[in-house]
Amino acid sequence: MTKRSGTKFGCFVAGTKGLGLLKGIINESPPSFIVSYQQNTSISQFDKIKKLSDNFKIPFYTRRDFSDALMNNVDVVFVAGWQFLISGHAEKLIVFHDSLLPKYRGFSPTVAALISGEKTIGVTALRPTAVVDAGPILAQMSIKIGYPAKIKDVYEKLSKLYAEIALKLISECPDGVSQDESSATYSLWRDSKDYIIDWSWDSSRVARFVDALGYPYDGARTKLASEEITIVDVLPVPDLPFVERWPGKVWSLEGGNPTIVCGKGMLKILRALDAHGNQVRFQKLRERLGH
Repeated sequence: MTKRSGTKFGCFVAGTKGLGLLKGIINESPPSFIVSYQQNTSISQFDKIKKLSDNFKIPFYTRRDFSDALMNNVDVVFVAGWQFLISGHAEKLIVFHDSLLPKYRGFSPTVAALISGEKTIGVTALRPTAVVDAGPILAQMSIKIGYPAKIKDVYEKLSKLYAEIALKLISECPDGVSQDESSATYSLWRDSKDYIIDWSWDSSRVARFVDALGYPYDGARTKLASEEITIVDVLPVPDLPFVERWPGKVWSLEGGNPTIVCGKGMLKILRALDAHGNQVRFQKLRERLGH
């Protein structure tokens, strides 16, 4: 463990997680510079990150206009929500990953963990290596999760862990602990096809899927007739012993809110949106949701 005094640090941050880290540390310990980029997704937080840097009069750079020479002016660089390779200066980089490594290495680890129903999730700070998310662990913190759990709320809780770890690492630098490779698991990247609900899943998994892909993501989707709709809020309801089970069929309709048969269990849809963001009001009992 190396104690630090008057540590100078920079931040490479993007997205919800990067913004959360920045918000959590900037009052107590502002960075020497901030680097970010505009993401081509609905979760881009570029404008908010830029505004925060302006408010605190911290030098701000985009990924493309950042000069590598600035790395020589800091002791540490925190990397959070970043999706690009940072060449050189590996000894200064501390990468934040929102999983309890070596579990859930890779992409969208919190989304994958919530869909899987993990009861404990967390954040790991590590040194980068050539193998993704496999470097020595510098710090790790966890929180308990109870369901239902909306991804936005979970990210807010994880952001506090990001900030707490970052503030600790500003003052002291542990040597790092090697990961147990035999315990490693991996999470794949997601695209638009991975937002489609599979009604053959049990109702609890479908509910977790809906909550894990809600704002700031684009939302879990399904087809109603020929129209794709986004499911925003659902409620598990008691199952019935169907002689023949047809996942995706509407079983009952109450006040425009349908109850859908799942592979196991049932869900009442409390809120759904069409492609224009208008609330969907279900009109017919004889409907089937699907791909």
